[in-house]
Amino acid sequence: MTKRIATGAAALLIVFGVLFAPWLWPFMVFGLVLLFASGRELSRMLGWSRLQQLLAFGASIICISTPELVHMFQSIPPDMTLVISLVFMLLGMAGLRWLPAFWSWTAIWWVAGPLTALVAVHAWTDSHLPHPILLILLPIWAGDTAALFAGKSLGKHKLAPKISPNKTIEGSIGGLLGSALVGLLMAQFYDMSIGSAVLIATFSGVLGQAGDLFESWLKRRSNVKDSGSLLPGHGGVLDRIDSMLLAAAPAAWLMIALGPHLFHVVPYVDILQRK
Repeated sequence: MTKRIATGAAALLIVFGVLFAPWLWPFMVFGLVLLFASGRELSRMLGWSRLQQLLAFGASIICISTPELVHMFQSIPPDMTLVISLVFMLLGMAGLRWLPAFWSWTAIWWVAGPLTALVAVHAWTDSHLPHPILLILLPIWAGDTAALFAGKSLGKHKLAPKISPNKTIEGSIGGLLGSALVGLLMAQFYDMSIGSAVLIATFSGVLGQAGDLFESWLKRRSNVKDSGSLLPGHGGVLDRIDSMLLAAAPAAWLMIALGPHLFHVVPYVDILQRK
């Protein structure tokens, strides 16, 4: 637990540092580091050959560059990047579930899509204190912590015993309550209604738990306990960002739709309404 707390504190300092830096590039570099580290862990878990590693590298480049290229040539609304990122993420998840083993390299899209979405949202923000991305990340982190303590103290009914035997329904409910509470507390910082902030936070918490379960399924399929050992007390990088991956693009799109004043983009939902 001591290692877990120390590692978590160090990770928080890094995340806050790159989020609040006066330049955009530190967060972009941080996203690429996470992508590289996650790719190495996926390579070991799934047993990628050298060819598959090269294909995964190319696939990640395609994922990262496609939204900007489409925007340049088709003049789509900037936040359509989130839709494109979500599509890539779903393709990566679907490849792991239904495609033959050789195509497991497409799993890199499961990571690259959400990271692309977060980098885009970071670049679009008009508010830096506190950064809007925290309305996605903090509820997920709080939900993870609340689920851990609620599960240990109250957990009796298994949530998904074949995927993650330690998770309980009581822990899941406690996690969602923790996420909602963070949204309630953060509403005042974003000049946003309590209902909107709680909705975004709870939505992030729900998708965060689903993302955690997906990685648990992947680890069970790969017969590993942790995705890696880079983070003492936490396991690998994927073990720490799995909750964020599924939530990033959908929660960011919802946040832009409900709080457009936080960003310097025109939400796609507004364009649809005008039509």
